[in-house]
Amino acid sequence: MLNEQVESLLSQDGHGVYVFKSRVDVLDTATITHAENYIQMRQISDHYEVGKIRRGRFSKIAETEDRDLASAYTYILSKAIYDAPVDGDIAAEILRTARESSVPAAKVVLGQHLSPRYYSIGSQEFLHMNLVPYYNTYSLFYQGEEIIRNMDAGHAFSVLYTYGKKLEQFDMHYNRLHSETDIPLPYYELSHLYIFQNLAISHSAYAAD
Repeated sequence: MLNEQVESLLSQDGHGVYVFKSRVDVLDTATITHAENYIQMRQISDHYEVGKIRRGRFSKIAETEDRDLASAYTYILSKAIYDAPVDGDIAAEILRTARESSVPAAKVVLGQHLSPRYYSIGSQEFLHMNLVPYYNTYSLFYQGEEIIRNMDAGHAFSVLYTYGKKLEQFDMHYNRLHSETDIPLPYYELSHLYIFQNLAISHSAYAAD
């Protein structure tokens, strides 16, 4: 059921890919919780659903009638769940630098660890994570959607690093899929799936803690 090229890529990465009559389970066999928490692609009549299994319960995230697109969803969602987390020490360093030193100093640290290809400050660019100041606070935007609002400088630059890194990681996976499969890939849709683990930012922006 899973696209053969996608199945090969997942297997190359060491994921357990288990194919049944009407579903495929993708497990991260490196973790002890893989039997309880994993990704599933299932065929329901004339369409496919992709989501997470948590302690035996299926939570649908994506749905399509296209088997190959469902396979791409499965690959990207697996990477979103199983990739190593973004470096929290660097995020903490950026937060501390902004709060204890200055915003310009935080920008320097940010630039040392994240390519400007993935973020912008003070403007909105569709391909980037965008940090926009409002008086004494900041908001984070992606693809024209406000993701987080009311952040102080420390939190804002730390969050910009974290989401920018996620976008960078997604870009790597997208380019691999693009070069090694024949599937037409919707970049922006798949980026939402990787970064936010859904297909669209349908929620309202939330205030930072």
